[in-house]
Amino acid sequence: MLPDVPSIALQPVEHWPADDTGQRPGPLRFGDLIEVDLNMQESGEWVQLADGTLVWRLRLVSPGALSLSLVFQTFRVPPEGSLFVYDDSRTVVRGAYTNRNHNWDERFAIQPVAGHALTLEYNQPLGAASTGEIRLSGVVHDFLGVTTTPTSNVEAPPCQIDVNCPQGDPWRDQVNAVVQIQTNQFLCTGALINNTARNGDQLFISAFHCGDMNNSIFRFNYQTSGCRTGPPGNQTVQGSVELVTNATPNDIRLVRITRPIPPRYGAHFVGWDRSGEVPVSTVGIHHPNSLRKRINVDSDPPTIGGFQQQNWIVDEWDFGHLEPGSSGSPLYSQEGRYVGRGYGTVSTCTVSFPSTYRRFVSEWHLIQDYLDPMKTGEVNIAGFDPFPTRIDTATPTVVEALRPGTRQDLSVLGQNFPPFAKVQIDGVFLEPESYTVVDENEITIDLPQLTALGEHSLIVRDGSDTDSIGFRVKEAASPILQFANGDWLTPIAPLAEVELVMAGGVGSLQWVFFSFSNMPSVDPLITLDIGDGFRDLHLGGVYFIPKAGWVLDHLSVPAGFAMETPVFAQALGLSDTGLRVSNVQAAMITVR
Repeated sequence: MLPDVPSIALQPVEHWPADDTGQRPGPLRFGDLIEVDLNMQESGEWVQLADGTLVWRLRLVSPGALSLSLVFQTFRVPPEGSLFVYDDSRTVVRGAYTNRNHNWDERFAIQPVAGHALTLEYNQPLGAASTGEIRLSGVVHDFLGVTTTPTSNVEAPPCQIDVNCPQGDPWRDQVNAVVQIQTNQFLCTGALINNTARNGDQLFISAFHCGDMNNSIFRFNYQTSGCRTGPPGNQTVQGSVELVTNATPNDIRLVRITRPIPPRYGAHFVGWDRSGEVPVSTVGIHHPNSLRKRINVDSDPPTIGGFQQQNWIVDEWDFGHLEPGSSGSPLYSQEGRYVGRGYGTVSTCTVSFPSTYRRFVSEWHLIQDYLDPMKTGEVNIAGFDPFPTRIDTATPTVVEALRPGTRQDLSVLGQNFPPFAKVQIDGVFLEPESYTVVDENEITIDLPQLTALGEHSLIVRDGSDTDSIGFRVKEAASPILQFANGDWLTPIAPLAEVELVMAGGVGSLQWVFFSFSNMPSVDPLITLDIGDGFRDLHLGGVYFIPKAGWVLDHLSVPAGFAMETPVFAQALGLSDTGLRVSNVQAAMITVR
């Protein structure tokens, strides 16, 4: 049993003035950086467990903080060592951080943990090659609440459009290139950018004024899963090295992310255009005011202005605007190529000012060695997907025309499915709630209930990166019946309209019977599972099965029945193979 962990109360922090958090251009300051000098030799407490494992723990408290994040001057541990960080309830646990998280300069950072307190816990087993060294240099006290994850998107201004709304559909690759970046107590936006070697070099471009990016946290897919609905992704990579920095006049930082970006993040390295030609229209994608990823669109060409004509100026967006936190975000041309980077101007939904972007062409001389390592002299290049989506199998490969129930799952296995993949059947996008990206290797799809007979194409799409596989819908070998939504004892209300779907061999006839009894009815020619010996059996209708393989009807539930009365349905089909009975369906009459 471990003893109580020793705690350190950090110096008090005054709430930062509101006008610094959302009313001026630049990075979004979401917290205050509290400088500390804490290490495993002089702070916290070591305990040795019965098996010889050494455990070091330290609890930090910053009253009033909505979250705490950590900045390390030194993070160096042996292969056997591991660091964890967790809140008081251990609801949020970060880690394990191991020697695989080492950076070239031994610095490190850990993303915010919700709450005003957290605990660091380092474990080192007996016989480790060396003793770890961990020195904490800063704690960021969050006064805005950047870890808050509301269930709805009510905090989003109405003119700010989620990237997973229809307006973002043509720009999936560009969306996947945009990343939120945390540099100590600041939040900004930037983009992954391609190079002429097209080798997936993890280059990231943002604004100089966002701060030192040698020890940054990169947050991928921080966006809603649907249009203004659904939880955001929260996938991070820590570690980077600056390659190019220029404050004036270019305001640029080009960095290389040093830790591998996992394939499941679905990252895209965007193409660019350094021609300097004025785009016909522009798109901006960014994280305004620490919010989830948004998209701006302007159907008009930008103008050129500023010192030495270095700026693109978007006079007025069709929708959207820049806010603190949008700094460093990309401006794309109509071809979806990077042409500029967010520099300044803050607007609201009601008060709009022109948005300023640094022109990509004006800084080419600073970054060409990294973006054109092959010395090709190319003026523009397309984007690059380092881990293309691939479908291996879809199970089952053949489904019947009707499959009773609210879910009819098709399991798709493959590689590199991004968390916000789009799924199509025969070119038609499915609603996001009808499929689940389980992980980078599996998607489960609730097939549309009444899909036509024959061959169909299923497509998984990640921007311009797609793969497809076929499946077939066949006519039912025996009668199949679905009553209401197909789930057993589905509630139905008196006088409500209820769907009835019958499937079977094309050209067959089906008689549909209803009963309040699930006792069987037996005859030398037929046996039904309902009807109580034919005493409680009611004909609902006779149906011809057309070439589609199924037929749909709507019935009105009679009034006058007691609540919680079960109703059973079964079909009798006649085809050239003789008489056959269907499955039994059941619903429950209940209060509307």
